[in-house]
Amino acid sequence: MNAQPFGLSKGINDQEIMDTSDITPDVRAIRSLFDAWYRAMQDADVASLMLLVTPDVIVKPPGAPPISGKDALEQVLTGFLETHSESVDYDVQEVEVCGQLAFARIRESATILPSSEEGAVSVHGMHLSILRRQPDGEWRLARDISSLIDTAPNPYLITSLSPYSDSYCCCIR
Repeated sequence: MNAQPFGLSKGINDQEIMDTSDITPDVRAIRSLFDAWYRAMQDADVASLMLLVTPDVIVKPPGAPPISGKDALEQVLTGFLETHSESVDYDVQEVEVCGQLAFARIRESATILPSSEEGAVSVHGMHLSILRRQPDGEWRLARDISSLIDTAPNPYLITSLSPYSDSYCCCIR
């Protein structure tokens, strides 16, 4: 089955709304969380991003050590979004809910542009995200691992970075 996204899940700039009559409220909420995530990334809104994660969040960018905890993730995202902008098209390809946990598989294509507007980098990747239902019933991102796919070697990619680096996800210099 080819899971089709709805709303912004086809990409921030694609407002096509699809039939969602067979989507459960939990799946709809999780897809909405990713819509909010990518919108906040585009808007460089770190405060909104932090509302979407658990305090013990762990994010594993490609080629880099894990970023553990909300405070560390906030530092990394702040540094990245102060020095870069990005345009992302994404597709939430699968969402499965099992009790208080859920996972989502997301494919994304991003163009990362340094503030100097020189040396844009295009990357394509996959995310496997684990979400946890909070006591208030809201879903939050608890774990995320991402990988780069279909990406030609690029001089801006870094093979290692500290969890407090000023880069995120695409690991660009």
